[in-house]
Amino acid sequence: MDLQHVIYFGCRIANFGILIETTQSNTASLRGAERRGNPRLANSRSSLYISEMKTLSIIVAVIIIIGLLAFMLLKSKKASPKNDSADTANAKAIQSKENPYLGLRKQMLSLTAEQLQLKLSEDKETAYGAILEIERGGGVATIIALSTGDASMYTSAGGGIIGGIKHETVRNAAINFVKESQNYLDKMPVDTTTDLPSSKHMKFFILTNKHRYAIEAPEAEVTSVDGKWHGLFDKGNDLITQLRLTTAQ
Repeated sequence: MDLQHVIYFGCRIANFGILIETTQSNTASLRGAERRGNPRLANSRSSLYISEMKTLSIIVAVIIIIGLLAFMLLKSKKASPKNDSADTANAKAIQSKENPYLGLRKQMLSLTAEQLQLKLSEDKETAYGAILEIERGGGVATIIALSTGDASMYTSAGGGIIGGIKHETVRNAAINFVKESQNYLDKMPVDTTTDLPSSKHMKFFILTNKHRYAIEAPEAEVTSVDGKWHGLFDKGNDLITQLRLTTAQ
């Protein structure tokens, strides 16, 4: 229903109301004149009554039109097409608010040795953090290990495991993963990006006191026993196992 139809129906309502009230008023005036034998007085009162009822009918019609216009405005707001980019922004905002994954991931990737209160020699490049990311079915799991023995796992779905440092098996696995990553510094390029791994890919990050390194490769290549990333993956996979075992205790 558009604006023209609203006004049209409003006018029809007003005219219909006036017609009814006029008919009723004319009938009442004729009956009154017949009873009193004074047609002039009856007609005068009838005209005044009709005028008042016309005004009332117009007011009612205006109120109805305003109500219909308000209803149309509310309906149009609900039915109006949404901006795709705005929806995407809102979705991201909601995800950031309800799921801390991206924020935690960014925090871990930018973690410095100073923040960990590590005193590393500037003469030597030393790894203090190793991160393994696995993409599965549109979701990503991020496993973080620090040379302090702390370890955690976050998932893009919102779940995760934290507080691994409380368990000796996790501490040992985390330290071994970081130590192994030291052997791969010359095999990875320096990378300052924070992109998530592509579908069916894995990604490694190594944090050092000099740079941050990263490499992404297909899962089959990373997990291959004969592949050049197998040793690093093996240590990362062991950490995953130890983290999961803590949830069963």
